[in-house]
Amino acid sequence: MVVTVRIRVTLKMLVIMEIFLEDPARHWYGLELIQHTGIGSGTLYPILYKLEKAGWLFRSVEDVNLSIVRRPARVNYLVTEAGEVAIRIYLAELTPIAAEN
Repeated sequence: MVVTVRIRVTLKMLVIMEIFLEDPARHWYGLELIQHTGIGSGTLYPILYKLEKAGWLFRSVEDVNLSIVRRPARVNYLVTEAGEVAIRIYLAELTPIAAEN
């Protein structure tokens, strides 16, 4: 059984979560999300933190040899089963509202 935590969802949060729903098995890192959404880092990272704390995203740091890749290790985010369920519920609730307007 999946337990979802209800949080206040903003439009930008929905934009980010829809990206994760396109391919739930894909790991995303911050710069990719910034480039894909156009949402700035000052907005994106607090949203990712909030989603992680709610259990909607899983955060991991890539295991790389920093001297070989010559960049900091990427922090990757993956949507959890609870996050996938929760965001689909939010989107389903919004669909009738959007249809009325």
